[in-house]
Amino acid sequence: MYEFLYIGLGNLDDKSWFGTQRFATALSGRNRVLFVERPFTFFEILRGAKRLERILHPIRKWNKNLFVFSPFFVLPFSAKRAILKRINGYLNLFFLKFLLRRLGMKNPILWLDDPFESFYIGR
Repeated sequence: MYEFLYIGLGNLDDKSWFGTQRFATALSGRNRVLFVERPFTFFEILRGAKRLERILHPIRKWNKNLFVFSPFFVLPFSAKRAILKRINGYLNLFFLKFLLRRLGMKNPILWLDDPFESFYIGR
């Protein structure tokens, strides 16, 4: 059994699934997987797109071997400012490492679906 840190393109609870969600659930059949959803912002919560529950409980168990992490961009306007995006990235990286330790994943295989998430390589 292998352990995977899967940085996905979508959310597992989306109504329409793409290859990302299907592959992550299939991979969890024989492996432990921490699936990282697309980060959401404070403005998405204000619009009602995301529930406050995701901030209070950012990790949930999807099935026996699949855990889902919903990162949150703490600083607004990070899409427009590179420095804010980097700070948010480090905050989420810190929390992600904490979750990996909590789940007992010592050396997971990193799987990136989004080429713009190369920030996580080697960290």
